[in-house]
This record gives sequence, structure tokens and C-alpha cells, in this order.
Amino acid sequence: MKRAALIACLALAALPVRPAAAQDRDGARDQVLAELAAVIGESHALRQACRGTGDQFWRGRMQRLLDNEHAPQDQEIDLKEAFNAGYRRAQVRYPRCDDDSRAALAAAAERGRDLAAELGRTTTHAAAVANDATPR
Repeated sequence: MKRAALIACLALAALPVRPAAAQDRDGARDQVLAELAAVIGESHALRQACRGTGDQFWRGRMQRLLDNEHAPQDQEIDLKEAFNAGYRRAQVRYPRCDDDSRAALAAAAERGRDLAAELGRTTTHAAAVANDATPR
């Protein structure tokens, strides 16, 4: 489980950072960001179930995502709502630390890694398209 969480963290950290002001908003990318925010929220609740409410690891990662994204206010609100919805969903389903909650955390880490990789591909593709469109 720790390895899966570490992989998800590394995948998030490896994402290319493009300030939103410098990018065209992309609906597909925004959807992946919202899904990732929900998964981070789930991870936050699941980790807190096992480590206590003082554990703010995944909340900190969410804040880092928001800081790096520089999203317009309406999108930032949507991302926070997705995080909170994911948190509530996991908190209700897994109120205590047990084998099921640990398995759910590992599954969330895997999903987060996949979404982070998808974001990386989307970001890289968008940058390539923008570079191709630049007059020379």
C-alpha cells in the first residue's frame, strides 16, 4: 500500500506544470483534473481513517495541485468540490481503518497514478500542438 501511494505521489510530482493563464482551457483535461481531485479527496479520507484526522498529506497535495494549476476561480471551486465529494464518499464508505479501507487506498493510488499519467500526456500533447501552431 505504501508503495502504491508513493507511486501516485511521484506521478503527481512529475506532472509538467503549465499555468492555466498560459494554456487554453481544455474540457477533457479539466475533466481529468476533476477526477484526480476526487481521487485525492478519497485518498485523504482513507489515509485519515488509518492515521488520524491530523494527517494532512493528501490535503497538502491537493493544495499543491491548485497552486500549480492557477485555474480560474470557477474551475478552482469545481476542483475543491470534487475533492470534498471524494472525501465524503470515502469517509462514509470506509469510516475506520481495516483491510477494506487499505485496499481502497491502494486502488485510489493506482487510479491517481493513471490520471496523473493521462494529465501528463494531455499536457505534453497540448504543448506540442501549441508549438506547431507558433509562426516561425
